[in-house]
Amino acid sequence: MVWTNLGKQRMFESWFSASAGPAIFTMVASTSSTGTFNADLSSTSQVTLVTSGNGYEPSGFTIKRLGVDFVVSRDDTSDYANAALRTGYQLSANGGIISNVHYFLLANDNADETNREVYAFWSTGSDLDIGDGNAVNITQANLRGT
Repeated sequence: MVWTNLGKQRMFESWFSASAGPAIFTMVASTSSTGTFNADLSSTSQVTLVTSGNGYEPSGFTIKRLGVDFVVSRDDTSDYANAALRTGYQLSANGGIISNVHYFLLANDNADETNREVYAFWSTGSDLDIGDGNAVNITQANLRGT
C-alpha cells in the first residue's frame, strides 16, 4: 500500500483546514502498462485503467467513509494507525477474461472516471488475469500511517 502525496495532502486538509473530504471513495483497477506507481501519482489520467467489460465497470467499487466502510484503529506497540477497508469487495469476471489487473486505486468519485484523484494504491504483486466465472476478493486493504 502506498499513500500518494495528494492523499496525504487531502487527509491533512480534512483535519487541519476543516476541508470536507469526499463522502464517497471508489476503488478502481489499473494495469501496470503505463504510469509511475509511486507517491507522486495523483490522477487516474496518469495510468491505464482496466477496460470496461466482462463484468468490470471502470466506475469501480463504491466505498463510504464515516465509519461505514473503514474501521480505524491504532497500535501503540508497533506505533502505527490503521484504516482497514471492510471486506466483501469482489472483482468478478462474467462473460470473458478481465486482463492485466495489477493495482487497485483508492480514488474520489468524480463522475469522469479517467480523471479521479488517487489517494492510495495497492499492488497485486503481478498482473492478474481473472478468468470467466472467477473472482478476486479484496480482503486486506489497509491504509497505514506511521
